[in-house]
Formats: sequence, structure tokens, C-alpha cells
Amino acid sequence: NTNGIPDSCDIAAGTSTDVDANGIPDECKPDCNANGIPDAFEIASGGAADCNTNGIPDSCDIAANAGLDCNANGSLDSCELASGAARDCNANGVIDSCDIAGGAADSDADGRLDRCEFNYGDFNLNGTVNGQDLAILLNNWGLATGLGDANADGEINGQDLAILLSWWGVPLP
Repeated sequence: NTNGIPDSCDIAAGTSTDVDANGIPDECKPDCNANGIPDAFEIASGGAADCNTNGIPDSCDIAANAGLDCNANGSLDSCELASGAARDCNANGVIDSCDIAGGAADSDADGRLDRCEFNYGDFNLNGTVNGQDLAILLNNWGLATGLGDANADGEINGQDLAILLSWWGVPLP
């Protein structure tokens, strides 16, 4: 701490704390949130989360870049996605609820991107693939646009029918 007093004396006199008892005063260690507890000790003791294991409490990562927590729930988006606590059905690295908040379509307001539901063949967005969806697909068969293009390749054809049938009656993820 550059006060001219040996660290061991500062610690012994109580003018410096050493929560991890390693002989180095706490004020000489990184403390990103300035709470008086060194980051490494706070993480190791369970006082702070570090889901991305970068040695910095997640709260400090978020404070430095709010974009790392798009849904503002105090957890890093990357960790929520990796753990399965949040969905990213279109695999763009953004939590689906954040895509929706940013303007992505969710016509039925179920928290799922419409495009992802279409990918399963649920063209009417009722949460299940059934005869209604088959009717939509067949109605638009051969068209380049419109509902029924489950694989988003710009053509409504047998590939889309195969996708729809593979999800027939199965609960959508």
C-alpha cells in the first residue's frame, strides 16, 4: 500500500485487513466494486458470482458493459445461454427475449420468436404442429414467400413438409 510500513505490521496493527490471510493487505488487491473485499476472495467465498470464470465478479463485468446483460436480470447473457437458463432459438448469441424487446416478431406474445416457431412448422403459432399448419403449408405450396417455409430457404416444398411432419404432435421446445 506504499505507506512505508511493512504489510505484516499494518495487518498486525489492524490498519489493514487481510481477509484471505495471505499476508497482503486487502487494499492492495483488485476490488472492482470497491466494497472492501478483494474480488478473488469474494468469488471464492461465494459472495459474488463469476460464471464466466474471468476472475471478475459478474456484477463488475455488467457495470463495465451493460450490454452483457440485455435482460437486466443481473446475470451475464452468455452464462444464461450456456446453462440453458435462457433461449436463443435463432443461434445469434442474443437471448430471445432481448431479440423480441429489440423488435423481432413475436405475434402471439409467447416469448418465442415467430421465425423459430415457423422453423418447427407451427405456422399459426398456436404452440403445436397439426392439421391447421399442414393446411397453411399446402395452401402456399410452391410459393417463394409466405407461411410454410419452415427451413427459410425461400421455397415452400417437400423439405418444409418433412420438417412439419417431424414435429407433428410433439411439444415445441
